[in-house]
Amino acid sequence: MAFVVFLGSEPRSLRKSISLREGVFMYVGSVLGSGILVAPAIAANIAGPSSLVAWILLSLLSYPIEYTFGALASTYPDAGGLLGVERGSFFHAPM
Repeated sequence: MAFVVFLGSEPRSLRKSISLREGVFMYVGSVLGSGILVAPAIAANIAGPSSLVAWILLSLLSYPIEYTFGALASTYPDAGGLLGVERGSFFHAPM
């Protein structure tokens, strides 16, 4: 389903893709969110300087999950996200 935007007299539709830069910023915004402002202070207060090592390890260990979701999104370009992949895998519904 495409949304149509009327600018002047000729209708234009919105593009159905995002650039790499937009995707990276959306991912960072959804993963970090507002917790990025509070969680490091709490972790540093409890664990001290080793909390920085924990954050770096967490960033590195999240890469396989990021890669998996990227591969699924490119293989099954469905607006349903993970639900669309599950629906096609388990219920054999058309995607």
